[in-house]
Amino acid sequence: FREHSVKRQWQAAADTGNRILEVKQDASPYHWLVIAPVVALADNDAAYTDFCRRITIRFGDETSAERAERVVKACLLRPNAIDVDLIPTEQFVQPLENGAVADWFAPWGWNTRAFLAYRTGDPEAALRFASKSIELEPQAIVKALNHCLRALALHQLGESHEAHEASAAAKRLMQELRSTNVSDDLNILIIELLTAEFAAAIDDE
Repeated sequence: FREHSVKRQWQAAADTGNRILEVKQDASPYHWLVIAPVVALADNDAAYTDFCRRITIRFGDETSAERAERVVKACLLRPNAIDVDLIPTEQFVQPLENGAVADWFAPWGWNTRAFLAYRTGDPEAALRFASKSIELEPQAIVKALNHCLRALALHQLGESHEAHEASAAAKRLMQELRSTNVSDDLNILIIELLTAEFAAAIDDE
């Protein structure tokens, strides 16, 4: 009963978010990204796929690496939600790999690059890109995101012990963030999604 109640709450939040996006015609990719994890947490695959379809139609021609990265990230929160060929991956991947992005953006960019690699079935690349993001000494929230992705990639590679260590590292970082009252609802929700995905993968063993 409680699980159904929580899903209904997320669905109500997703409906509200979608209505805001309909009214706010000048909504940026960031505004859409803020709504994306709420839609994903509602656990309605068709609704999330439709959300991804709409954001790519609206922002598929983005030329800004930062804006394109947000579109891509919004479409990666659940596996197989949308054909990755439809999302603007090259618009952020090329500048990122060429070093033509702002220093503040690079850790976030490499994290999303790791996310993209994992979703496209390349866990080895996901580990490389997540490590590259961590090497840039990002904020703790970015490190937590990277460790979540490392856990998933390592599990896919059959490295069970290392996968659990990465998951534990993400949880420790989240505890530290909560103890300092750091607020980043968007990325905390994404971490919750990835943590749940890892737990489901473990249960399927």
